[in-house]
Amino acid sequence: MRFVYFNDYEVINRDRLKLFAKYAKGVVLDVGGAQLPNKFFDYSTKVKEVWMVDIKEAKVRLPAKYKKVIFFDLDAGRRLPFEDGSIDTVVLGEILEHLRFPLRILN
Repeated sequence: MRFVYFNDYEVINRDRLKLFAKYAKGVVLDVGGAQLPNKFFDYSTKVKEVWMVDIKEAKVRLPAKYKKVIFFDLDAGRRLPFEDGSIDTVVLGEILEHLRFPLRILN
């Protein structure tokens, strides 16, 4: 039996970010995007702008379509500070496993 392992995390991450950008449209909420802001949103004609919610500040320069950054603790049990209908697409990439109460954010 032969096992093949695919360990190229950068390639996997790049492809995942491209998929997010491909299917996103309008105003996008990038939840937990401070570690790896999605530069591929800038190349999408369907994405108007990106808002980011994270508990910490981004350590890299944000891509051009990132217009609003909100520091927010998703485990605090409060509602996100957005009007109903103001966001068209929500992206949660590698965030749910870090939350104590992941179902709260999904409600």
